[in-house]
Amino acid sequence: MTDPGHDSSAPAHRPERSAPESRITVRPFGPAPVGLWHGVMVTRLNVPPFVITLVTYTVAQGTALAITSGSPINNLDPVFSNLSQYYIGEVPVPALFFVGAAAVAWFVLERTYVGRQIYAVGGNKEAARLAGIPTARRITST
Repeated sequence: MTDPGHDSSAPAHRPERSAPESRITVRPFGPAPVGLWHGVMVTRLNVPPFVITLVTYTVAQGTALAITSGSPINNLDPVFSNLSQYYIGEVPVPALFFVGAAAVAWFVLERTYVGRQIYAVGGNKEAARLAGIPTARRITST
């Protein structure tokens, strides 16, 4: 039995798009597969990190050109396009982002087990391997 007030030919209700906040939350995890690919290329195929970085840059630039057909992207949200113009007190917001990122990096590298292993692998890969540190895993995860 059908509901007389319901039109069966009408399209089904589609949920609203996700809020910008959820996209901002998920966005940092988008580059993770690229980082994994970098790590695998460096550790398994012994490609120099500088070379794989240049290859990734070239692929990303070509992809961006293909997606946009070479035309600039306009009508950005003013929050993102003018981020460098915002201040908290006398301090620009990008400087606060940098200080926050540097503090997190310092804490991870200096105060965690994995951070000490990253320092060891960066200092002397062979000595770190002989000390029992999984060097390939640390390079890939970094």
